[in-house]
Amino acid sequence: MPAHDRVDSLISEIGVTSRRGFAQFLTLHKSCFITMRAATPPASEAALSLSDMLMRIDADLAILDHPLPAPPQTTLGPIDPLAIAYMIEGSRMGSKVLHRRWSATADPLVAQAQSYFSTPADAGRWRTVCDQLAAVPLDSPRADTIIQDTTTLFELFYHSALFYRHASTAPTKAAS
Repeated sequence: MPAHDRVDSLISEIGVTSRRGFAQFLTLHKSCFITMRAATPPASEAALSLSDMLMRIDADLAILDHPLPAPPQTTLGPIDPLAIAYMIEGSRMGSKVLHRRWSATADPLVAQAQSYFSTPADAGRWRTVCDQLAAVPLDSPRADTIIQDTTTLFELFYHSALFYRHASTAPTKAAS
C-alpha cells in the first residue's frame, strides 16, 4: 500500500536515538493516537490500547523533558473499528523495528524513556486482526470502507511526520 510505504519512509528518518528525535517520534504518535482514540467507542479494546500507549508516551516525554509543538490536531469522522485495529497493531509491529534502533542510544535520558517501547507485544492481536480482515468479503462495501479508512489513518500519520520533517529542517532563529 503506497500510503503505508510513505509513512514508513518518513518515520524511519526520525532519529530515535536523540532526545529531539525521540520526542518527535513520541509526539507524532501521541497526536495521531489521540485523534484515533476520539474515533473509537470509549470502552472498546482499541480505546483501551490507545489510552495505554498514550500513558506510556506521556511518561517518556516527561523523562525527555523536551517539549515540542504538536502537529495540528485533526478530527476524523466515523472510522471502521478494523481499520483502527489494523493501525494499532501495525504501529506496534513497526515500533519493534524502531526499538532496536532506539536501544543503541548513547543518551542516558533517551535510554531511560523506555515506557512506550516496553509496551507488551501480543502477536495474537495481529493474528486476530488479520483473521477479521480476511473474513470481510473483498467486494463488499465494508471492505471499501476499511481500505478508505486505513488510507485516511495513514494520511494522518503522514501529515504528522511531514510536520516534524519540516520543523527539523526549518532554519532556527539566532539567539540574541
